Amino acid sequence: MRALCVLYDEACGLCCECARFITASRQRVPVSCVPRQSAEAREAFGDFDRPGAKPELIVVDDDGGVYRDADAWLITLWALEGYQRWAQRLSTPALRPFARVLFELVSSNRASLSRLLALDTDEVLQRKLALLDPSNDPARCADEACARRHAP
Repeated sequence: MRALCVLYDEACGLCCECARFITASRQRVPVSCVPRQSAEAREAFGDFDRPGAKPELIVVDDDGGVYRDADAWLITLWALEGYQRWAQRLSTPALRPFARVLFELVSSNRASLSRLLALDTDEVLQRKLALLDPSNDPARCADEACARRHAP
C-alpha cells in the first residue's frame, strides 16, 4: 500500500474537522481526503452507498482495498505519523471490540458532537455569517445611515 483516500461526509462538521486534521498531519503514506458526495469520489470509486444502509466511513487504498467504519479509522490512524502504535494496539484481539464500540459511539453521535464542539461545516458557517451581514436583511438595515455605510 502506497496511498490512502478517505471518503468523508462533507455535511458533517466533525467529519470535515477530521479531514482537515488528517490533511495537516505528517503521514507515513500519502492520505487524501475527498468528500464522499463529490463527483470526484463517484468518478474515482463509484457509489459505495447501499440502499437502506447508514453512511459509513470508507477508506480506499491504491491497490483497490476498501476499509469500512472501524477498519477505515484504524488504517487511517496507521497511516498518520505518530499514531501507528495506537492503530496496532487497537487492532489486537483484546482491544479490537473496544475500537469498534468507540468508533460506533462517535459515528452514531457525530451530529451531536459537531454541535457540542461547534464544528460547523464550511457551508453552515457561510450561512451563519451571511445572517450577520446587515446588507443581506433589509429589515435590519432600514435607516438611511445603514444604507450610506454600505454604499460603494
